[in-house]
Amino acid sequence: FWAKVGTNTNTNASTNTNTNRTAIKHTVGFDIFVKAVAFLFYLVATIISGKEYYYGDQHHRMLASDPTTNTDNNYNNQYTNDIPIYFILFGSLLQFVCYWIRVQFCFPRDGTHKIRTVPMNIDFSIHRDGEWIMLMMGECILSLL
Repeated sequence: FWAKVGTNTNTNASTNTNTNRTAIKHTVGFDIFVKAVAFLFYLVATIISGKEYYYGDQHHRMLASDPTTNTDNNYNNQYTNDIPIYFILFGSLLQFVCYWIRVQFCFPRDGTHKIRTVPMNIDFSIHRDGEWIMLMMGECILSLL
């Protein structure tokens, strides 16, 4: 992933197209690698959670309470497994750290990183994040009704 690609400064159209394609391949390859590693942490968290839920000795509903006394049925003394939460947190932080290391230590300081990377479309990303947030807020409101 770290090999320098597209260093030819020729302004020929076919060379620029090849340079752009190699830059796209380089950027997408790094993104897939980082997200695949983070996905492994998410997968481990899912497996641990599933084993705890279906094969553990604990009850399936830890949040269930008795409606007459409003107590939690003595579930406070039960062991809860927080390891899946830590795996998800570490997977998310891993993505951030990989991108930060890439920008801080792997990009050349003379500006030639623009030859082998593709910038993110900020307008599109903001639009998609806004749509996702509105979708999740709508789902929360509908679940309350």
